Order: sequence, then C-alpha cells, then structure tokens
Amino acid sequence: MKKNKTLHYLLLVITSLYSTSIIASNLNVYVSAHADDWQLFMNPNAYKDINALNSKVLFIYFTAGDSGLSNLPIGNPKYIARKEGASKAVKFLVNTNNGNYGLSENVSVVNFNDHNFNRREYKNTVSYYFDLPDGNMNGQGFKGNNYNSLEKLRTNKINTIRSVNNKLQFKSWEDLTKTVELMIDFETQDFDNVIINASETNHRFGNLGDHSDHQNTSLIFQEINNKNNKCYSFNFYNNYQTKNSPPNLDNNDIIINAGTWGVTTATIAENKTASSWDFGHNKWLSRMYFRSVKKNKNCQTNLNLALSAKVTASSENNSNNQVSKNIIDGIYSGYPGKIDAEWASNNEKVNAWIKLNWDEAIIASKVNIFDRPNKFDNITEASLIIGSSEKQSKFKFSEFKNGMAYVKFPKQKITYVKVVIDKVSEDTSSVGLSEVEIY
Repeated sequence: MKKNKTLHYLLLVITSLYSTSIIASNLNVYVSAHADDWQLFMNPNAYKDINALNSKVLFIYFTAGDSGLSNLPIGNPKYIARKEGASKAVKFLVNTNNGNYGLSENVSVVNFNDHNFNRREYKNTVSYYFDLPDGNMNGQGFKGNNYNSLEKLRTNKINTIRSVNNKLQFKSWEDLTKTVELMIDFETQDFDNVIINASETNHRFGNLGDHSDHQNTSLIFQEINNKNNKCYSFNFYNNYQTKNSPPNLDNNDIIINAGTWGVTTATIAENKTASSWDFGHNKWLSRMYFRSVKKNKNCQTNLNLALSAKVTASSENNSNNQVSKNIIDGIYSGYPGKIDAEWASNNEKVNAWIKLNWDEAIIASKVNIFDRPNKFDNITEASLIIGSSEKQSKFKFSEFKNGMAYVKFPKQKITYVKVVIDKVSEDTSSVGLSEVEIY
C-alpha cells in the first residue's frame, strides 16, 4: 500500500514538473516613459506577469520624469525619489506571492551599444533607467533641460540627448533605438515570447491627449519590431483619458493597484518629494484599458518588403512633413498623434495615389494598407495595381476594419505597387495612409 502511495506521489510530481516545463516562457516588457506609468496605467497586468509561471518582467524607465527640475532640488532630486518609488513598487509585487520573504537586489553593470547601464535584478524582474529629460506634454521640453526631449530627438530637431545625471548620452534616435534593441535581445535569451506593454499610438483606438514621452517610447519598440522583424507581441494602453472612462477592474485588482500605488507614493514622500497620492491620480486605480496585438505566426519568415521600396505619391503635405516615405517608417500613427508618421496628400481625395518601386523584382502575395488614424480623413474604397515590365494586375482592397484593408493575390514577381483611392468619407479633406506592408 505504501509503495502505491509513493508511486502515486512521484507521478504527481513528475506530471507537475512536466506541465510547468511546457508552458511557454515570456519576457514581459513594461515601457515606462516616467517612473509611475506602469503603476497607474498597466497594473494589475504587471502584477499578474510577475506572478506567472516561466515569466520574466523587464521594466524600462526612459525619462527622469523631472518636470524640468533636472537634478534638483539639491540633495533630494525629484527624479531619484520617483526611481526609488518605482523600485519599491516592483519589490512589493514580487513579495505579494504567498508571503515571500524579501530578497537582496542584484545590481550589475552591462553595456549595450557602448552605453553602460546598471542592471537591477530582483527575483524574476529586471529594471533599467535611462534618466533622460522629461519632454513635457507637447514634446517641447523644459527650460531646465535646455528644452531637450525624445520628441525632438526622433524628429531630428536635436542631434544628441543626455541623461539628467550626465551618465548617458545618445548621439541620434538611431543610437537610442539600437541600444534598446540590444537590451531586449540580451534579456530575451532563453525566452519563447516577447510581449511589449506600451502606450497606444494609434488614436483610432483612443488615448488622445497623451504625453509626448509616452508616445515616443512606444514608437521606439514599434520601430524596432517592424524594421527588424523581431516578432514582438504588444499590449497598447490608453493612459490619461481613462480617468473619465467607466471603472473596469474588480475589487481584487483595485486592492493590488492601491497597494502598489501606496508603496510608490509613500517612498516618494520618504525621499522628500511631494506624494502623488491624491484624488486625481487615484482615479486611475480602478481602470486599465488596453488592446492586444499578437505577433504574426510567420513573422520570422515574413519580412515587410515595403521597407526597401522607393516611394512616390500624387502629392504630399510638406509643410507638416506628412510625406510619402512615412508609409514605410514602421510607425503606425499620424494626426492627431505623430503628424510626421503618416503620408497626407495635398488636399486630394478620390484618385490620389501612392506608389512603391523596387530596382529588382520582389516576390509578394499580400498588401496591407493602414488609413490615417484621425476620424475625418478616411478611405472607404481603394484599388491595388501591381506589376512589372511584363504584366500588370488590378485588385480591389477588402473593406476597411479598424483602419486597415488588404489584398491577397497569387504569389508573383513584381517591381511596383500602386494604391489608388477610389472613395472617401464625406468629411475627408486630405486623403493619405499611415503605413503600408507587403509580404
């Protein structure tokens, strides 16, 4: 009888170990423009990821969130207090699991793209801080940081950006994005999936009036994914505007959020900076709105061929840099978000066109187009013309759903793709596109 019980117990243990080992492992990346973003807008998802099996959670904090104070006040800089608040919040969530005892944080120095970072590891979490200047809501920066911002770096209005503590300097937007890419590659080792949690930039899904730092940090990961075929999945979050949305979290989730935010704000206050525990911030604790975009199952073999094309258009709005090449920048945005991430014609409607050309033939079978994200300039019908020197074919795009339409056709060699606008919404003044994909 004892032998049977022992065998039964061993079978249960082996089954449990086997079932644990076949669960896909996830690297969950939380993109925080400021040190309090994930606590307010992305929790309790962060809590659930920290306590999930085979999960590592990576927190990347891009700006100091210093509101132009830089490294002030002397002796008690605001950005240090916010960093400490974020660090304590992560440790709080790690230690909520079945009464875990506190652990020692492991801090090491790592180098990515010739930039040194402190890698702060606590159980299954890792945190990095860039400490770049707060860019202000509109991306124009603050006087205390010489009006520097991520927005200006991305749009080439400044050539370099330094951290507020002068420990890091990036010489271009490309320098910054490459550094982030190498950081993610390093942390992804031995993990099956990468899931990016970042701000919503496609305003067809909301998130109007968002902070410029939220938007630009999200664009970093979208650009890396789309230009380098990284196969990331995304959770895109609505931020400030959710304060006025109906509460959508249950009591257990609200308890987690309140605890996390309480630890964050108490630590900020302990570091001689004003606490953010107030009615305005606390309204977000009962709300979390996001949408998920899963990776393409064939993403490792499906390269977006549009990225290598030369682009021309019937017209373009040069005054706002809404030029034709923006449809292959890997950024799915546009007015009222990132104006310079889309193509907008010069007051054209029906018969406007955009064309992609290749010097050498590509082999393709599908074209996706993404409409401008604003609510007024919308395409309702469009045609696709593809061809080469040997033949030409014409197709109709599918019905637009959430601003996206596609055409599938027999796989063939082509040297050009032309999208022609056939019909637009009544309120359209300048037709255009946010992005084009070709596979």
